[in-house]
Parts: sequence; C-alpha cells; structure tokens
Amino acid sequence: MLKYLLQKIALAESQRSEHVKSEDDFEIPTTSHKVTDYVVQRHKAEKSGEHYDFRLLIDGKAISFASRKLLPAELHRKYLQVQQPSHTKEYMSFSGTIPAGYGKGEVEIAHQGKAIVASSPNKLHVLIPDGPVSGAYHMIRTQDKNFIAMKQQDPTFYYHEKKGTYSTKIPDYVLDDKDWIASDKIDGAQNIVHIDQQTGKPGIVSVRKSVTGDLIIKNAHIPHISSITFPKKYRGMAFRAELHVPGKDFSTLSGILNSGPVKAVETQEKVGKIHMAPFQVLKEPGGKENPLSYEKQLELLKQLETDVASPFIRVPSYTKENKKEFIKSVLKRGGEGVVIGHKDALNESKFYKIKKNYDFTFKIIGATEGQGRLKGKGIGGFIIADKEGRTVGVVGSGLNDKIRQDAYQNFDNYKDKLIKTQAMEPTALFSVRHPVFMGFATDSNEADKLETSEESRILSFLQKINLK
Repeated sequence: MLKYLLQKIALAESQRSEHVKSEDDFEIPTTSHKVTDYVVQRHKAEKSGEHYDFRLLIDGKAISFASRKLLPAELHRKYLQVQQPSHTKEYMSFSGTIPAGYGKGEVEIAHQGKAIVASSPNKLHVLIPDGPVSGAYHMIRTQDKNFIAMKQQDPTFYYHEKKGTYSTKIPDYVLDDKDWIASDKIDGAQNIVHIDQQTGKPGIVSVRKSVTGDLIIKNAHIPHISSITFPKKYRGMAFRAELHVPGKDFSTLSGILNSGPVKAVETQEKVGKIHMAPFQVLKEPGGKENPLSYEKQLELLKQLETDVASPFIRVPSYTKENKKEFIKSVLKRGGEGVVIGHKDALNESKFYKIKKNYDFTFKIIGATEGQGRLKGKGIGGFIIADKEGRTVGVVGSGLNDKIRQDAYQNFDNYKDKLIKTQAMEPTALFSVRHPVFMGFATDSNEADKLETSEESRILSFLQKINLK
C-alpha cells in the first residue's frame, strides 16, 4: 500500500510540468564527492496525503525523491524513496500553494543547505555536515524507481599516544647495513585511522587533540577516503598515516583541514584531493595491539594499498638497498626527509630521521605575548624578518625561560638583533616552517634573503650530511 501511494505521489510530482525537466528524465549523473545544494520540502497534498520531497542539485538539475518520512534519523532503518522526474533548479527554492491538479496543496521548505554528494545511476552517498538532518546517507536502487535510504553508522575511532624515539645522529654503518630500511617521510598532517570492525569504514582523527581534549575528526573533510569500505580482512586494524596534497605545500593542506567540511571539499575540487600515506601499524587486523616488526608493518600496509586499490591511498616508498642514493633522490625531488628503522624494530624502538632543514640568519623585529605560566612574565617568541624586511615567521622553539623573561622586560635590547635559526623550506608566501632558535648570530652583519627556490639549499644540506 505504501509503495502504491508513493508511486501516486511521484505521478503527481511529474504532472507539475512547469517544474519538471522532462517526464522521462530519471537519469542520475555520475559525480565524485562534490559540494551541492539539497532541500527537503514538505508537501501537504490534498489527495495523496502529506509527504516529503528530497532534492539534490546535480549537474544543474534537481534529482528528486518522494517519501512519507524525512531522511532516516535512526541507524539501520530503511526508508523507501521513490525517484521522481528531475525538477528544475528553481523549484528547489519553491514554497507556496499548488492550486490545482493531483498535487494540489501546500509546499513548504523543511530543511535546506549544503551536501557533499557522490552519485551513480543506481547509488548515492550523501553527506550533510550540519543541521537537523546531518549525517551520512546511502541510497541504493532496488528496482525501477525505488531506492532504499539508510543512515550510515559513524565509524569507531581510536587514539594512540605517540611512542618511540627519533635521533638525527645516524651511525655510519646504518646506511650500508641491509637490515635497516629507509622510508620516504611525507610532509603532511599525521592522523590515526581505525577500520571499523562492523562496517569496514575508516575513522580518521588527528594526532592532535582540541584545546578541550576532544578528538579532532576529519572524516567529513575527506569523503573520497572516509566513504571507502575496506576489505573484511583489514577490519579492526589501526594505523598512522600522513594526509597530504601531492604537489602542494603544507599551508595548502592546513587551510583545507582547518576549514569546515564544505569549504574543505570545495577547495579540494580546485587544488586537488587529499591523499593518505599509511606508515605505521598500531593494531593488526582483528584489533590486536601490534607486535609486528617494522618490515612486517610495511609489508602489511603495502598489501592493504593493493587490496583497497584507491588512487588516494599510497604507502611511502622504502628500500633496504642503496639508502644513500634513496635519500638524495627523496630530498632532490622535494621530499621532507627520510626515516630509517631496523627491519626488526617495534614501534617503541629507536628510529633515525633525516629531516630537511636549513640554517638561516634572521632579524628580530618584534615579539609575541607569552601564554600559560609565561603570561605577563615572558614572551612567546620572536617575530623575525629576512634581509628584505619581510616577516617570515615566529620562532619560539629553542628559547629558554631566561631569554623569554629578559626579552619581555627589556625588548629594546633584542630588537634588530640577528639570530641563527634552523627551519624547513620556505613557503611560496616567503615564510619558514617550524623555525628553531639556535643562538644569536656572531658571524653575520645582516639577515639572509629568503629565496623560494631550494635547489642550492638542498645541495648545501646534502653536503652537510655527507651525502653530496
């Protein structure tokens, strides 16, 4: 009976020809996680009874469905949605009275906003980030114009405190010993990924927590990854992964991850999708805390990459052979650095890290306010500028409390002083990443001019670590 009534509703909708693209237009275009408009309209039809019309703007037309209920609020509840002919974009903003015909009655907008949609002729994945019908929904065609809509269960999340130690002082034998593995260190934002035991969906959280101690969940920012269903054999697994945008600097990635989900997806449509690079296993498939060796972890992650077969998931390259050449090639192509671990190492073992950083001399031009125990007593860091007078960043790391407190009381004694720093490569906006205070300059009369080209810096860095 319900199916019959919904089919009558669909017929009534199609009879409003001024709003219907074509009575035969039931085509659902194929799209890949794009931001679009959605609307839920409550239609109090005199003949067919009250129902809801759910519409998604895809490729310039309103893909439309009719249902007796709103989108399902409860998990695992299946609601029938009967597809209607595609309507015009303009009808999505309609509210008012339909004066005659089978659809005669009042139409009002119940909910509207932005959605992130991936669609194909027989399936839709709809993510509504906020509002009263927020959630992730799957809509699957069962027969003809009938779809079943279900609300997707949120995946389970897992958090793991960082363990293990890293040293930058690499013994000579490590680079020649084939029991040591060198792996490309991706310049990205580290996250923890947990594959839900029941659904196979990934729960993705930052390794940082919010100021209130809550997990920072990133699923909605990367729906092209969070919507993947992982094979059953990987369920319960957890791993660390770097999120990055190939060919873009860290500031681009940071802008995406620190914006809202809708803005994040819109930005990725312009600059490229975020990719995921798994590099350390925290839980084995099934949920067992990981006792695997470093070599076995990399093999497992490489097999996961093969089995998932997503263009957005790639394990960083690694090798036991010719590690010196591998390191040089990583740095010369713009990589952040290399991590080296023994093949039998566990997560708590010592690893070695070659991280690309450079020596700079900058001028102090200001200071930031101290926070926490230094609030009102010391500076947070020095604001620094290059030879051209461009502000390139704030250096706080490496400063001791004595300098912070003295600079707070006697800043004039520090203004225009030159300081030595180590930092990662400059951004295109002439700033440096992660500068560390190394001391006051005694062998320089002027600050360095910051260059965005890094070829000469890479050569000097390779020379510094005896790999030129």
